[in-house]
Amino acid sequence: MFSPKSQESVMEHLAGAGGGDLLVGPVAHVSPVIAVPVLAGISTALIRSDSTPEFHRAPGTIRNIKKDTLFEVSTSSQGRHSVRISGLSTIDFRAGFSRKPTMDLKKTSSRPVQGIPTHILINTTGLASPARADRLELLSITGDVVKTLPILYYPARQPFGLWNITEFIPPDEAFFLRITGYDVDGYVFQRVSSVSFSSIVPDAPKVVMPATTPGYYHRGGAVACLVDSLIPYTVRFTRDGRRLGEDQLFRESERASWEIPRVTLKDEGYYECIAISSAGTGRARTFLDVSEPPPAVTAGANVTTSPGAGAVLTCHVVSTVRFNLTWLRGGREARADPRASSLANLSLELSAVAPEHAGWYQCVAANEGGVASDRVYLTVQELPRVSIQPQNQSFVGGQEVRIRCWASGYPAPRLVWTHNGMFIMGSSRHRMSPDGTLVIRNSERKDGGVYGCLASNQAGTHTQTSTLSYIGEQPVGQSPQVQVDALGGTMTIAGTQAADAGEYTCVAGNSAGTSSGRITLDVGAAPTFTQAPADVWADIGSNLTLACRAQGYPEPLVTWRRGDGSSLLHRGPSPSTVTQSRGELHIINQAGGRVAAGPTPDPDLLTAHEALVLGLDGHPGQLWWVDCMAKWMLALESPVVTVALGEILVGLGETTIMACSASGIPPPEIWWYKDLWVEDEAVYVCEAHNHFGTTQAQAKVTVTGLVAPVLALSPGVLSVVEQQPVTLPCLTSDQYVTVRRDGSLHIERVRVEEAGEYTCLAENVVGASNSTTLLHVYVIPTIQHGPQVFDGSLRLSSPSGRETGEFVCTATNAAGFSSRKVQLTVYVRPRPSGGDGDSLDGWAEPSRVSVVEGREVILPCEILEARVPDSGLYVCLAVNIAGNLSQSVHLSPSITWTRDGARYPAAADGSLALGSVGLGDEGSYSCLASNSAGTDEARVQLLVQVPPVVEVLEPPFNSPLQERVANQRIAFPCPAKGLPKPVIRWLRNGQELTGSEPGVSILEDGTLLLLSSVSPLDNGEYSCTAANDAGSTEKKYQLKVNVPPVFRGDDLPGNVSVVLSQPTSLSCDVTGSPTPFITWYKDGKVVVSGNGVQILDRGRTLRLLKASSSDAGGYSCRAINIAGSSDKDFFLDVLVPPSIIGTASPKDLSSVLNQEISLECKVKGTPFPTIQWYKDRKGQLLRIKSTRLGDQARYQCSVTNAAGKLVKDFNLSVYVPPSIKGSNVTTEVKAVLHTLVTLECEARGVPVPAVTWYRQGQAVLSSRQAQYVERGRYLKIPRAQGSDAGRYTCRVTSVAGTAEKSYELDVYCEEHFNNNTH
Repeated sequence: MFSPKSQESVMEHLAGAGGGDLLVGPVAHVSPVIAVPVLAGISTALIRSDSTPEFHRAPGTIRNIKKDTLFEVSTSSQGRHSVRISGLSTIDFRAGFSRKPTMDLKKTSSRPVQGIPTHILINTTGLASPARADRLELLSITGDVVKTLPILYYPARQPFGLWNITEFIPPDEAFFLRITGYDVDGYVFQRVSSVSFSSIVPDAPKVVMPATTPGYYHRGGAVACLVDSLIPYTVRFTRDGRRLGEDQLFRESERASWEIPRVTLKDEGYYECIAISSAGTGRARTFLDVSEPPPAVTAGANVTTSPGAGAVLTCHVVSTVRFNLTWLRGGREARADPRASSLANLSLELSAVAPEHAGWYQCVAANEGGVASDRVYLTVQELPRVSIQPQNQSFVGGQEVRIRCWASGYPAPRLVWTHNGMFIMGSSRHRMSPDGTLVIRNSERKDGGVYGCLASNQAGTHTQTSTLSYIGEQPVGQSPQVQVDALGGTMTIAGTQAADAGEYTCVAGNSAGTSSGRITLDVGAAPTFTQAPADVWADIGSNLTLACRAQGYPEPLVTWRRGDGSSLLHRGPSPSTVTQSRGELHIINQAGGRVAAGPTPDPDLLTAHEALVLGLDGHPGQLWWVDCMAKWMLALESPVVTVALGEILVGLGETTIMACSASGIPPPEIWWYKDLWVEDEAVYVCEAHNHFGTTQAQAKVTVTGLVAPVLALSPGVLSVVEQQPVTLPCLTSDQYVTVRRDGSLHIERVRVEEAGEYTCLAENVVGASNSTTLLHVYVIPTIQHGPQVFDGSLRLSSPSGRETGEFVCTATNAAGFSSRKVQLTVYVRPRPSGGDGDSLDGWAEPSRVSVVEGREVILPCEILEARVPDSGLYVCLAVNIAGNLSQSVHLSPSITWTRDGARYPAAADGSLALGSVGLGDEGSYSCLASNSAGTDEARVQLLVQVPPVVEVLEPPFNSPLQERVANQRIAFPCPAKGLPKPVIRWLRNGQELTGSEPGVSILEDGTLLLLSSVSPLDNGEYSCTAANDAGSTEKKYQLKVNVPPVFRGDDLPGNVSVVLSQPTSLSCDVTGSPTPFITWYKDGKVVVSGNGVQILDRGRTLRLLKASSSDAGGYSCRAINIAGSSDKDFFLDVLVPPSIIGTASPKDLSSVLNQEISLECKVKGTPFPTIQWYKDRKGQLLRIKSTRLGDQARYQCSVTNAAGKLVKDFNLSVYVPPSIKGSNVTTEVKAVLHTLVTLECEARGVPVPAVTWYRQGQAVLSSRQAQYVERGRYLKIPRAQGSDAGRYTCRVTSVAGTAEKSYELDVYCEEHFNNNTH
């Protein structure tokens, strides 16, 4: 069977000398091309198939073969040779590795991660149901199977070619992938990956944190880190070396964070994120910078307004400190627009809104905490308004009907027409002109009805209707208005109305027949204005349109003229262009160049396609824009300007001619645009006339702004913050500076070096004006973090406890301010002090003096007015300009000490000394001082303090060493006593414990430390320190946490296989504290070191130097320590390599054709080997029931198990039993005496049989009387004698059998023979 490999499949056949036949097929999933190359040693090779019965000589190719075709290859050669047959297959696969099951190859990687459970996604090509993949094998570099994984079959899965393999642990060495499956016809296929795969060795986790993390007062905050790791890891947050919260376990790259519910200034500092995995440790740190929060900005609702109206854009800002608000549009300051201003509530107000004001507006609020922004959208639009004429109209068949419609609104509305509620589609009879007129050609009766003109834009829709009535051809009857003279053939219509218009038919008839003629009557109407022009005022240089619309029949011609009689269109040099179209007069500002029919050349010589441009009084070489427009006058082909003008350079005082060409049918009218100028101020008359009359209206145009330029009042000094936008009169080429249309200078981001004096110069034909502005650029103050000393520092000399609290440092200048909070804590050592207030009983508060029990103390007598050291003569001297005065006083006070009525002697300085103070000495002492001026008394409260002492504890806490098993609970007592009551602090390995650590609790008075669940991380020294004003004491504990034995890699399989006589090791990787003692057992009995057995690495490894069958069985590893014990079981399977009896040399066998023969392959091994025969027949016995010549060959028995592989060869010879031609008949032979007699024995057989002749049952030996010819094929008797007569038998013999043929020989004399023949 030919089973193709990936891409190319090859089958080789080795044969001996003489050639042979090779049967190939059927071929599965092979391209319809079979190539048969002739390899070394082949003389001839022929190939044929059941689809191509004739033989083809090889080398060569058979094309267009059918699927599942059986091929027969016939070869002949004088030596050993080989035949190879190859084909191409479409079956192939791709593999991807992932840590989670997935059906998307994009979520897989090209290599697995070492030591991590991994899934494989296989994408096969060339497979269609019911074909399927059956199993996936991992092959070592040497081709050995490392692991076999089943492939589950899901017939309904889509796409069909995706196969997900269950998770496995990738091997440490490189490996190939091999897929085995079945194609659509059930044939087995195999594919091996073209490359080997190796596992990725993971690195230590990579941790990334920003240098600074912002935190905002009284808001939730977080310190975050991003960890990149291929294997599971633990994240720990620390601050100043102290762990924060519980460790977090992650299985893949993730973002971890430490949450702070409410940020205060105490939270400011450095935080570290530590990621720990089996591959190493990664860490990073960040500084949490605490400041006021940035403002919260909320923009109001989007605003919609119409052109010319106003709009207010609102933005609500919430900030705990002062903030700056800026409105931006397109990244620029929005208030630079003269129509934009700020309201008191910081909203942006726009007046006289134009369409170009539409768009996004951004409000940006900034304070010391940061910047926030939001957006609001301004929409400028106007509802459309539709006008339609006429609103009622009658028509007759074949007439062309027109209905005109125009609309206003912004954006420009789109017009569509409806007929009786149905939209009108363009056709040969219906056409809508660019001005909105609906034209109906060759009208019919069905064209009557209601026509609607619908205008729509983003703001909405508006509709007006017109009714069209079909009147056909009706006889005209007599009436007071209509008189018909039947004989004269005239019809008189008195008081003609618009309804009388139409086509009339005159029919004349007599007895001879009739004749008719048609007359069309148009009823005209004198022009009337539907929109008369009005007086306007416009700034010089602006665009101006005077609207003048009239109606009448025929449609009146509307013309304009100036009231002062001067030329309207052809004037001297002027910056404006005057045109008229559809009754409107346009004075247009299109550019700065002046278009004129100037004195040179003669304007009459200029065609309508040319215009003269004169250089302005400006800088030579300045560029000016001019536009040329072509007007469509009912053209059959729209006008197209064929010559583009672009930019034209006009030098000072130069004259140039510009050409503007346009094409269209009929040729279009061309005019030029300019701008409104002073000469355009006049009264303009709009006149409309037709055949039936003339009407006119007039409008006055007043040109404003024709004054000497006046600059808007601007401040002489302007201040702006650095990097903020500013607008002032200036011109520069800097990329951040632009000149606006109104001449103002806009600097987008001001720099400090741009401060200075700026002058704006504006001039026109009337005069000039300038304005100077001094620009100051300020920089907002900033306060740097850290201990830097700067001007304005607050210095507190000898601070007291009253200064403890929060200080705010605010730096302010013209640009703004910046603030920073500093938390100050002042620690004050206890000291005696006298009170300055009066008690309730009139006595001053006594001063307090503390002393440790057993020590000496001196109580001072603090009477400020008179102390014993102050004794002596005091003189008071008073002096002014009038003279002086003195007064003397002699002080000699006496001091007396008392306590509860008992007197105590005072020292020379008035103090009281007490030695070896005890608890009985505690109380209130009074000091009485008296002199000639009077008496005064001071009190001193003596407090006796006792140093703290920790009581002796009961067992087991009387011992400093404390042992616990992991996850147990432990409490450390610290019963400290003293006066005043001592403050107790707990330390672990020198680090203070606060009780907020995970798993740590401390009683409020500190007398008990509780660890809820101990772990090895809790090992170390625990000390409680009790302190008061009298002293301190300390008690220490040493905690040792014992961990029961735990096996690492406990999820790995415990079954181990080893080949007989090979070494193997059983590993017992165990952890625990203290280090566990390990004992090995086999089938319940202790294993000790001895011959062939070694116990290494303190019992962690059991090594068998040379495995035997008796070593197979169950092993267990038992680890014991003080905390507990744990067992791990193994099962050792000793594999015995296969052996075959009689493998020393090939065994030769033979069989007779069509007989049964058995080839026995006796094997043994553990596990029992897999036996394979040629042509994949299995079992120890290969039985051929009916041998054929084609079965003669070398057979090989291959036995395989997990321990090895062995083969045995059999040489099978197939024999054909001998046969003799005509053996079933006895032949009679007659011979004449002395003549030659030849008896033939034609024998066949394999091997060639031996021939023996017999006469009368006796063997005939070759001699002169009877000779063997051709190895006995012929028995030749040269001269027959009478004694030679008798029965001759030819017997042929071989290993396959025997055969006989008999002859009866009669010898006659010649006479007798002749007589018998006659």
